Amino acid sequence: MIRKHIYGKLITSVAGGALAVGIPTASVFTHSIALAVPSYPLDNAYSYPPLNKICTDADIKKYAVALNKSSSAEYAFQALIACGSKAVPVLTKTLTSKDKNIRVQGAEALQSIGAAAKSAIPDLVKSLNSDPEENVRSSAIFALGGIGKDAVPALIAALQDPDPIIRRGATSALEGIGKDAKDAIPALVVVLKTDKDPGIRSDAARALGGIGKDAVPALVAALQDPDPTIRRGATFALGSIRKDAKDAIPALVVVLKTDNDTSVRSSAAAALGQIGKDAKEAVPALVLALKTDNDTSVRSSAAAALGAIGPEARNAVPDLMAALSEPNERLSDAAVDALVQIGKDAVPALIATLSSENRRTRIYAAIILGEIGSDAKAANSTLLKLFRSKDEGIRSTAALALAKIGPESAIVAKALSPTLIKLLNIPGKDLRANVLSALGNLGASPENTVPALIANLENPESASIRRAAAQSLTKIGRRAVPALIAALSHKSKIVSGNATVILGRIGKDAIPALIVALHDPDQNVRYRAAFALGKVGEDAVPPLSVVLNGRDADALKAAAYALSLINKTTTESTASLEAIVADKNNPLEVRRVAASALQQVGVDTQEFFTQNKLLNPRNAACPTFRSPTLSAFEFDVFTGRCLAYQKQQPDQVSGGGGLVAELCGYFRCSN
Repeated sequence: MIRKHIYGKLITSVAGGALAVGIPTASVFTHSIALAVPSYPLDNAYSYPPLNKICTDADIKKYAVALNKSSSAEYAFQALIACGSKAVPVLTKTLTSKDKNIRVQGAEALQSIGAAAKSAIPDLVKSLNSDPEENVRSSAIFALGGIGKDAVPALIAALQDPDPIIRRGATSALEGIGKDAKDAIPALVVVLKTDKDPGIRSDAARALGGIGKDAVPALVAALQDPDPTIRRGATFALGSIRKDAKDAIPALVVVLKTDNDTSVRSSAAAALGQIGKDAKEAVPALVLALKTDNDTSVRSSAAAALGAIGPEARNAVPDLMAALSEPNERLSDAAVDALVQIGKDAVPALIATLSSENRRTRIYAAIILGEIGSDAKAANSTLLKLFRSKDEGIRSTAALALAKIGPESAIVAKALSPTLIKLLNIPGKDLRANVLSALGNLGASPENTVPALIANLENPESASIRRAAAQSLTKIGRRAVPALIAALSHKSKIVSGNATVILGRIGKDAIPALIVALHDPDQNVRYRAAFALGKVGEDAVPPLSVVLNGRDADALKAAAYALSLINKTTTESTASLEAIVADKNNPLEVRRVAASALQQVGVDTQEFFTQNKLLNPRNAACPTFRSPTLSAFEFDVFTGRCLAYQKQQPDQVSGGGGLVAELCGYFRCSN
């Protein structure tokens, strides 16, 4: 529905996903930490190589012994998992351990190994049938699911287990195996029809849906079951199979028209929608349900299904337009959603509705046209008339629609800007996100557009608001660069971080300003600019090479870092980086970052350091394996010390929805 997902979905899709910001601060590159040798519990004299190289028979025996020590068991299990099938005999023995925790971990390890652990199936079945601990039995059933196809017979047998937890686990495991579990279809149908636990019957339906196309005939037959719970489960499963369930369309249409249970009819409509455009033959039945069904949930599901079918449901437009005036919010929202998805074929009817005497439907029509976007340009002249309305709600909604469709001239864009910026003062994260997204279509000519967008990069209310502002600034591009460069020094890390990523996305047009920023006295600005140049990519290499020939040590370090992110240099820049590393008069941190850049672009740094007599003896205390608690560490050839560098986590953002509710809540969309 529009308030719940249309706007969130559309906002999220504008730039192909969420904006993730992981911007380094200067401290990441200027501080080093001396490490003590970590003490691993198995054998402190043993220097462990990567896990995938510890699979000799001697190593496996060592870890088999370590399984019996609480201090070392976890690491030993991980090592054995990495050994795969070679470790299965040892892990199988853990299933008979006196320690129930070891038995659980052994089953979980076999699950992680997957199909290569098929030799453990008999022992897992034995655990399933006889272990006194329920959590061990549950772990065994999930291990069988992890093994996959070869474990299907054992899982079929488990469907008759007296313990409902085991039966439920078996259905879930078969669902996870998917199409390779098709031999389980008859047994799952029996569970669907006869199990006393309604939750397990529902799980059986999901498992049949997980198996996919091969389960369609059995699920179609289940649509005739006298129990509405089973019929509803069958419709749900058919919907989850999506387009591969198209052979079930005629049967689902019959259910939609004739079933006496409203939840089953509603689920049938939803399943037709999940099948998608291939269900176009169901459009007449869905329209009939939308118009005549006596249950609002069925009518709402029918409207949503018509939207999911998309342009192939164009014949439903008149009835969906009529549903816009329905008092039931769920139904009217579903109609809005459907008209947006049908798209340009709905535009003529929507334009006609802009002249309706019903204020609510006029506002709805304007919102839908805005969401249809550039395919609704034919509505611009009518929307401009509404923009001149004295009714603030009509005027504001028309302005938003015009901006989202795309104004046809800079004059119109300039006229729309004040109204849209005023809308930012209305409470509601989804409205604000939509307005910010629309402002990106106006360009930077209204001088207050860019400041309004940058101000919302820090918005604490919602990540979707920050994303919308960022996407619009990216769209504006070159004309937003000066303000974004200024934002690199913003006191808020959210603002400066987002500005960094946006500059990187703007690309070539941002390079000159970013090169200047490499010389900024603020070290965080320098590294944010370097990060952005790294995101720009190869186009930034030539100007960065020029910076390497300068004498500004801070700029040299930042430029070297940017080149390390790009992973590409020119012959000139490689020579400059080598000269920086070789010059012992340069600050150590500058040389270190330059060496890292050389390594990233494929230079044999070991050979280079040897030739230039730059190597220091390795500190014996430096570990030779990756620490589990640090993101990265390395031996510093310049000093012989162990170094650790910490990385900041990205600021993840996500979407939202609800424009209709917020606009109508503020402007009162009553007739």
